[in-house]
Amino acid sequence: MNFKNFLTNEKIPYLPFYYFIQTKEDGIIQKKPIKEKNNLTIDEIATEMKLRQKMPKPKSYWIKEKDNYKEIPLSKSELKTLVLSYTIFLKHNVHYYCIDIDDKNIKSMDDYVEKLQENNIDLSIINLLKSCCWTKGNTKGIHIYMKLINVPTYKNQQDVFHFIDGDFIKTNNMWEGCEKVIENYEENKEPIDFNDIKPLFKSDQLNPKPIVKPIEKPIEKPIEKEKPKKTKPIVSNDNETMDYLNVMLSNNVFEKFNGYQNWLNIGIVLKNTYADDGFTLFDQISQQMPKYDGEEETQRFYNDLNKKIFTNDKKLTIGTIKKNVKDKDE
Repeated sequence: MNFKNFLTNEKIPYLPFYYFIQTKEDGIIQKKPIKEKNNLTIDEIATEMKLRQKMPKPKSYWIKEKDNYKEIPLSKSELKTLVLSYTIFLKHNVHYYCIDIDDKNIKSMDDYVEKLQENNIDLSIINLLKSCCWTKGNTKGIHIYMKLINVPTYKNQQDVFHFIDGDFIKTNNMWEGCEKVIENYEENKEPIDFNDIKPLFKSDQLNPKPIVKPIEKPIEKPIEKEKPKKTKPIVSNDNETMDYLNVMLSNNVFEKFNGYQNWLNIGIVLKNTYADDGFTLFDQISQQMPKYDGEEETQRFYNDLNKKIFTNDKKLTIGTIKKNVKDKDE
């Protein structure tokens, strides 16, 4: 029986299309379809079929580049390889599945049966397969069309059989040449229960478990405690303010020199006298005082001194600081 009659009798939706053989720059040979559509509804297939009643040989095909389509003419060698075929929508038929055997050594059902016998497959399974219709593959192997019931839901179609390289096709379309013949077709054949041929399948491949990579915990680096800064006086031999504050710092005078106003006065004096260069000494003095908020906060406070109304108060000098220290000691 020709393939078109088989598809019509079994109410399997299909559409005619052309494919050609394309040789890539790297030498890889592939079948390239023209106007082959896989994800059409039944209604869309019927509409498209009316447009394809006459199928002249195409002279070009289209490729998508970014948001536009570009027409590519077929070369002379590609034109010679054009094949009129059917794209077959098994997904729209309840019972039909295809065992797509991709083995160059299997050219007929008899070859497949022999392979199964070599591997001691039960005779009842072999007889069920022999009752199915089949056709030769497009380049190698055979395609067995099986009418099945009780097929479990499965995700993976590829490489699911024992002993052979083969796919179990349902959601993808099959391609068959229009000139092909379907062998061993029997009309109104009762469907086969999937459980009766289950030993043919690698059950773990129909629904393979996802490979879960272990979550690598980040290596926690030990938290290093911030080492207390060593108080080193700034050396200066020619400046009264710097000399005095360095001496006070070396003698740890500021450990008992608390109070916000005293701390503020020191900042103002250093800012007025040395501008930004006075911060290092101010930070070291701040570390000796009872309430030290850290270098970052101290830097922020020191930077803001030039934004406050007391920044340019020239009445505050080192003499003010000396008086505050003297008053503290008394």
